Amino acid sequence: MPETILYLTSRDADLLREWLNREASVAWIVKARQSGCDYGWRAVDTIDALPGGHYCLWNKEAGPLNIPSAVPYHSSQMYARNVMAFVLNFVAKGEINLSLEDEINRDTMVAKDGEVVGARVREALGLPSTTAATAA
Repeated sequence: MPETILYLTSRDADLLREWLNREASVAWIVKARQSGCDYGWRAVDTIDALPGGHYCLWNKEAGPLNIPSAVPYHSSQMYARNVMAFVLNFVAKGEINLSLEDEINRDTMVAKDGEVVGARVREALGLPSTTAATAA
């Protein structure tokens, strides 16, 4: 299953969890059991907390949960190349660049310095737009 890593403060994680719990089309994929290196997974509609660990989300409207196992090898390669290009956009000359001046950074960033900066996330949470917040 493809993944995106998010590093969030506990406050940002709580906001994200609450927002995703309200989305009817999103399911959380959580560990149901573990036997050695073998894991069992299950989908749940909501979770109460995000303690440290790994979490997956699934768009219920996309179909059954085993769909990633049917993705052709070349599609997986193409996805990996796209993810690498996306991540490399944040790194220049060995330095991480999280500038909101860059369109890709600005449009994909959810939170920065404890503030929700993503326009669509702010809208979903009922927060004023960043332009309205800075104009006030």
